[in-house]
Amino acid sequence: MYKKFIKRLLDIILSLFGLIILSPVILIVAILVRIKLGSPVIFKQKRPGKNEKIFTLYKFRSMSDKKDENGKLLPDKERLTKFGKVLRATSLDELPELVNILKGDMSLIGPRPLAVCYLPYYNEIEKHRHDVRPGLTGLAQINGRNALNWEDRFNLDIEYVNNITFFNDIKILFKTIYKVIKKDDVVVSGTGSVKDFNKYRIEQLEKIKEVVENNFFNGSKYNRARSAIQGYMGKFFVDNYEKPNIAVALIGKNCFIDGNENTNNDFIEKTLMLLDNYYKVIIANNKYFDIIEKVFKNKFEIASRFATRKNAKFNAKYLEELKSKKMDFYSVKKIDSNLYEKIKNTDSYVTNIEMSSEYEKNGIGFCAINNENNEIIGVITSNAVYDDGIEINIKIFEQYRRKGIGSVLSAYLILECLKRNIYPYWDAFNTNSLKLAQKLGYELDEEYRTYKINCK
Repeated sequence: MYKKFIKRLLDIILSLFGLIILSPVILIVAILVRIKLGSPVIFKQKRPGKNEKIFTLYKFRSMSDKKDENGKLLPDKERLTKFGKVLRATSLDELPELVNILKGDMSLIGPRPLAVCYLPYYNEIEKHRHDVRPGLTGLAQINGRNALNWEDRFNLDIEYVNNITFFNDIKILFKTIYKVIKKDDVVVSGTGSVKDFNKYRIEQLEKIKEVVENNFFNGSKYNRARSAIQGYMGKFFVDNYEKPNIAVALIGKNCFIDGNENTNNDFIEKTLMLLDNYYKVIIANNKYFDIIEKVFKNKFEIASRFATRKNAKFNAKYLEELKSKKMDFYSVKKIDSNLYEKIKNTDSYVTNIEMSSEYEKNGIGFCAINNENNEIIGVITSNAVYDDGIEINIKIFEQYRRKGIGSVLSAYLILECLKRNIYPYWDAFNTNSLKLAQKLGYELDEEYRTYKINCK
């Protein structure tokens, strides 16, 4: 009740009251900004709000427009004046945000709105700070403010999102007023040692990438997870960027989870609970099956897949013979950007590669096209990309199955991979796919369990 209705009503009342009562202060600050820093008086910047919807944030300007000899703006530290530091230290620069609160862009209490460029770098837990309206102040601001590292700040944001109550908001509001008056935990933005989050996270991932690749996702069933770690597609994150015990990779609609003996089950449970409906399949270490079933209860279906061993012994002559068995009613075409878009519109599950530009750069595939109506009747393509190869996904549309089209398309793709000196990994989604793989020269490595989510 409070979170859905009363909180917004209080935001409207308090922001309107604040604008009226503080109007003399707002006017004086505006005049001082105009005299000391010039125009514009109001600084406007795009920020992500609730559900990552972008809005325009209003603040009093606190920096000059000083430029170097090439006409480029100087770094923030050099443009932040003494007057600007006072504005930021006293939070007077935030007063125009009362307009954002009145408009509904923000709330009085909530996680602070950060830069739009940070959005791609949040992990699945951190991004839930955007489940609510951003705030003028929040739990992180009364527990260290800008002096906190990013992990602690986001942990406090998520703690707030999960525990929104009237009494918590009142407590945060009064603690904020107390800290502003006492000037506690003040690190003026633009002068502290905390790096921009996007740069911070990129450095973290680069530093941890080798550790994750060497210690997690070992085994054929995790092949696709390597694509995220190696930076080709998707993303990965860990429970601790200094000493990780759990790694999570998200590729297309698939979530991969692996961990060592020091696994933090709470982290896994929290990650699973926060996965949105986009992720449909979970592939995990066997020791996490109980947690997956606990979180999703009756909303999953167990299915088997079959991972094949690397270094299959392909017979090029045999593959050429398979190519020659193509029937006259269809043609085989290499997938280009136009065919790729058509395939994605027909069946988005065929490949995890999101954009045609990415596919042209890293993808490889062939499709069978009905000569009579020019419709796609079968596809074989790279489902994921690695340093040393690709993972194959194949689909023959139902009415055209058992006509040898799968064998023909497979021969085309494997021969193309051999020509490029890359390895075509094969992960079979059923026994028929496994039989085809074995016919082509692959050997079974392991049968493994997957969880299909929201199937019931």
